[in-house]
Amino acid sequence: MNILQMQQFQTIARHESIAKAADELFVTSSALSKTLKNIENEYNCTFFDRVGRKICLNQNGTVLLEYIDTILNNYDNMNLYFSTNHNMPHSSIILCDLGENILDTSISTFLRKYPYLRVKKETVSFQKSIEMLLNKEADIIFTDHLSLNQCQEELTLQNIERTFLFKNKLFIAVPPDSKFAALKEINLNQLENEEFVDIKGELDNVIKTVPFIDYLCEAENVKLNFAYHYDLDYAYKNLFFTPHLYLSDSLHISYYTDSRKYKKYIKIANPSAYQDIYICYHPEDPNVSIFADILKKTFMDIFKS
Repeated sequence: MNILQMQQFQTIARHESIAKAADELFVTSSALSKTLKNIENEYNCTFFDRVGRKICLNQNGTVLLEYIDTILNNYDNMNLYFSTNHNMPHSSIILCDLGENILDTSISTFLRKYPYLRVKKETVSFQKSIEMLLNKEADIIFTDHLSLNQCQEELTLQNIERTFLFKNKLFIAVPPDSKFAALKEINLNQLENEEFVDIKGELDNVIKTVPFIDYLCEAENVKLNFAYHYDLDYAYKNLFFTPHLYLSDSLHISYYTDSRKYKKYIKIANPSAYQDIYICYHPEDPNVSIFADILKKTFMDIFKS
């Protein structure tokens, strides 16, 4: 699969429509259908489930799109570095992101408009991201209300902009045949005798759900039984298909939309089972402010419903 095919696949996946993707790319639907068929033949699998006229990414498609997003982001950065602007002084924007390649499309869009800039991504915990912002080691970060409340005075003194993005709610993921599957919400203390999957990874550079779950269990005085331990890479490939229970949140469910085919998500009813997610940045740099506005729109689009 070449770069052009990757870009075309990415556009099809974004629209979940060959016709709409063809309109954007100024090619015929038949040509785009042929490209998709060639990619499927190359990897000997399908990447979309077809329901009537609508197509939706399946599990294979979700995995392929993650790889493509990463490759194309690196490809854009490579072109940026070796572009005709390479003799111009380049400035970098350091972004403490949310992982999962959620923001790669937004970053690519920004860099195409501002090729003299670079974006360096750091995936760190919410608390660590605030430390980096205050120490001017980062320009834009994402954090939650728990971490934000600990640093309100310092953030005000540095005139750091804080904008609420969305309420990240906690859910339990269960198989469709689980005894919990018919419920819409459940209290944590009803789950103390259940066996959960734990995802292993360093707190400062992997996922943001783990410290929130630790806080929640302490706040609600609940001790959950994490009986199964998955490596992070293994979890991303197999978590949807495990029969065991695991905890997820609005952000991951919205990103891994294909998971809804394999899991039922039941909202945790405890009052503390949410995070208010904020974007924080240094507004004095106009490039940072422009990039922050693009990122805000990204989350407005994700959580518009």
